[in-house]
Amino acid sequence: MIEQSLPKDLQLSPQVEKVYLCLHGHFYQPPREDPFTNILPLEVGATPFTNYNEKITAECYRPNAEVGNFDAISYDMGPTLAAWLERAHPDVYQRIISADRRHMERYGVGNALAQAYNHTILPLATTRDKRTQIVWGLQDFRQRYGHAARGMWLAETAVDIESLDLLAQYGITYTILAPWQAATPIDPTEAYILPLYNGRSITVFFYNAPLSGGVSFDWTTTSNADIFAASYLRAHLVESKLKERKEQLILLATDGELYGHHKPWRDKFLEYLIRKGAPSYGFEVCTLERYMQRHPATQEVQLQVPSAWSCIHGVARWDVGCSCTEGDSSWKPVLRHALEHLAKRGDRLFEHYASKALLDPWAARVCHPINILLSVFICCLRLNTTCNIVLQVVVSSLRISIVSSRVTISLSLGGLSVCSGRP
Repeated sequence: MIEQSLPKDLQLSPQVEKVYLCLHGHFYQPPREDPFTNILPLEVGATPFTNYNEKITAECYRPNAEVGNFDAISYDMGPTLAAWLERAHPDVYQRIISADRRHMERYGVGNALAQAYNHTILPLATTRDKRTQIVWGLQDFRQRYGHAARGMWLAETAVDIESLDLLAQYGITYTILAPWQAATPIDPTEAYILPLYNGRSITVFFYNAPLSGGVSFDWTTTSNADIFAASYLRAHLVESKLKERKEQLILLATDGELYGHHKPWRDKFLEYLIRKGAPSYGFEVCTLERYMQRHPATQEVQLQVPSAWSCIHGVARWDVGCSCTEGDSSWKPVLRHALEHLAKRGDRLFEHYASKALLDPWAARVCHPINILLSVFICCLRLNTTCNIVLQVVVSSLRISIVSSRVTISLSLGGLSVCSGRP
């Protein structure tokens, strides 16, 4: 790595106000367990590891945790990934969780964000399911980190106003979006206030799209941390703010797995950038909650809704299909319709039978601890139907496993068991 060998004119003047750099990592893995054994199957593509969770842990989660990168960045860790790490690699899990605690002890705020529980594309969910996904994600966060979350990462940064208003109702004060999700002109070097319903609001941080994209997809961008700080970061500062000595923030938001898994050795790049590269060229590495403490948002913004960071057609890639993904998408609306049909039937079954034990089943789904609700009130709901692949999905609060040739639904609530045939 190049160390202090670049021209001095690339460095920021010591007279300017502080320039902040925040790096956010979105860490997530889907539940890969076999729905019948709850064991991860052998995944040939992950060789020499037994499965991709193990591979990504060795290449990304462990090295980043061991060198302390989680202490300095803003990050979110999905509940399904956290649950697996806690079982399979408790030492790595504890390092990641304790990073937030150390940050809070040092600065008075944490640096971890919550995540909606099942990585659901919230604009496509019902109001009831949005609420459940948000509340379960917040409950999971509190259980793991020991305090309430203030920020929440939304899957694919997919948003609509209702989802953001629900975040605000449950105490979330900020989230991260792509700049093209704004409907009004923005300066991504500062935060904005989004007005919501009934006087509520939420702070929105817009990440720097060219830099985040370069870090994610261009190998040369992250080949040298000094060059990245002195050249790439410097080029994205607002010159007028530098001249007026105004503070500004550069936010990079990427999948966290790129630091070592998608891109080998980028965990080392991140470590050097945090500790030496960025500070040497006038950038203060900061997290979003720390920045909000010093510089609360003052300007308002409006959003394009629904929208996401990975689809220019709103949220069509997860609904009716669009050109954002290659190949034929005609199967997407058919599958989605089928799953929504199953969800409605599952909801009716849950409501009918749970009402025999609960005064308000839907309130219980939100308010009761997740593990108690699932283990006591809903032991299992299995659908077996003609299919040559296995699909595991969450329908409301019920797990549905679609596998073979007939349909059997068994629902156990307390001591009550109910079975039915094909719907």
